[in-house]
Amino acid sequence: MLKNKNLKQSDLIIQFGNVIDKYEEDGNKYYICDSSTTNKKIKELLLSIDESSLEELDLIYYSAETTNTNIPEIYEQPNSITFRLSYSPEAKTFIQYKTSYNNSPTSSGKMISQNDFKKGTMQVVLPYGFTSDCINQEVNIENQTYKVVGIDAIDETITIPFINSPDSLDNITEISFCTKNVMSTKTYQNIRAACNNIFGNFAFIPEIDTVNDDLPFYNSLMLLSILLTILSSITLTLLFRYVLITRNKMISVFRIYGCTINKARRIFVAEIMITSIMSFLITSAIYFKIVVKQLKSSFEYIDIIYNLKNYIIIGLIYVSVIYFILNLMIIIQLHKLPLSQKQGG
Repeated sequence: MLKNKNLKQSDLIIQFGNVIDKYEEDGNKYYICDSSTTNKKIKELLLSIDESSLEELDLIYYSAETTNTNIPEIYEQPNSITFRLSYSPEAKTFIQYKTSYNNSPTSSGKMISQNDFKKGTMQVVLPYGFTSDCINQEVNIENQTYKVVGIDAIDETITIPFINSPDSLDNITEISFCTKNVMSTKTYQNIRAACNNIFGNFAFIPEIDTVNDDLPFYNSLMLLSILLTILSSITLTLLFRYVLITRNKMISVFRIYGCTINKARRIFVAEIMITSIMSFLITSAIYFKIVVKQLKSSFEYIDIIYNLKNYIIIGLIYVSVIYFILNLMIIIQLHKLPLSQKQGG
């Protein structure tokens, strides 16, 4: 059994230039570097990260600045443009981070829709402090024209779509890659390789705790779980065969009064499937609410390897095996003549 390493979940924050300071907060190490990069380089970085790694990431966050704009600097500093992104495997592109999109209120107008964000529509939401008079006006950012669709009620930064955002946006001092759990070793290494390829030694990439989701121990444990799932589903269907035998008289009556084999099959399949699915949902709730917390002290990766996605896959295997074997067994049983069933009961 692997020993618990007390892994900590932490965001991967990549900065640029040389480290000039560092500090600790809540047990996490943070660094301050002395340089920055452009939006063009950040785009190159994000587009060079493989899709599986992007899907693992919950949030990608960075801020840029622009002075080449006709938007007034109401906060006495260069206008800041913030990007909060997540990757959509369906759209094969970056979309606005769901929490940011759902929870960002506007004092006037509206937020940029996910559809417009994906397409890179030339729309902009101005920061808190502007008035509704700006709605439907056109503004210039880095020689690109945007239509104002909303005024943010909270944020003091500009929001524009990532796609088609100006390459010349600059003063990006860091970019954060955030996950819901401890980042996998594979994703960390992929981001590190992509960053080294684009920036070389100019990017400072800190070491963080990662989890190797390809550990043989957990792969073997997952395979064992699947085998036990198949065996338990077969056992359950064989037990239901006894229930069918005890109902021979009832089945005979159904058949004599015109119940077709398909109708009878659907009745019994629905009965056992409802029972199986309900039991799976109940055990799932118990596992995620109680069991996983107890196991984590001995199995450090249990909540990552046996996450909701993998648990659902095991559940689908369980239900599928039950459905297939159950149908086969019921059809064989129901093809007996009603008279022979009656005598057998």
